[in-house]
Amino acid sequence: MQILKLTDWANPADEIINRAAEVLKSSGIMVYPADTAGYSLGANALDEEAVRKVFEIKNRSFDLPMNIVVSDGQMAARFCYWTDQAQKLADRFLPGALTLVLKKKSDIPDLLTAGLDSVGIRIPDSPVALEVSRRSQLPFTITTANISGQAVSAFTLEEIQAMFQGQMIEPNIIIDAGKLPNIPPSTVLDLSISPPKILRQGPILAEDLQYIENGSK
Repeated sequence: MQILKLTDWANPADEIINRAAEVLKSSGIMVYPADTAGYSLGANALDEEAVRKVFEIKNRSFDLPMNIVVSDGQMAARFCYWTDQAQKLADRFLPGALTLVLKKKSDIPDLLTAGLDSVGIRIPDSPVALEVSRRSQLPFTITTANISGQAVSAFTLEEIQAMFQGQMIEPNIIIDAGKLPNIPPSTVLDLSISPPKILRQGPILAEDLQYIENGSK
């Protein structure tokens, strides 16, 4: 595993972003700092081989879908049916701790979504994630950098290394941003159904999202 030290959270160095983009384009896996739930595993969401590696490295059931990172609503619209409602939410809450579930387009492999016709979209408040997405022009997975079934997420380099030591498949690179704050996983809002439904409560509260039901704000 190659370790890349991030020294400036707000302005990640070009060499880090370029290296991460290379890894995504070559079916590799990166560990990167997310805005919630510690470090995440990233792989090209359009590449079934890479997606399968993420499931395998986490020992994650293929019945559990994974979410994807995009840089903005315009990019999201390439891979899902991005609605006016989604854009209104993005204008208010994103980048941030909100996952929007929308009907997916055919570019997104069924493997990633566990056969569902929808996909979770993240525009996270993580400069690294956003810049890698912009630079590579690829959506990539956002899933906690841990072994499925373990209650803990990884918030430090040492925890990542301990979790994946001796695994048959290892991440190609780790972008080390030091110890990350312990922020709960994102709120998940399903916009693929009517009315929309909160699937997981996170940092953004239900009352903050109420306006979607009456069209106000």
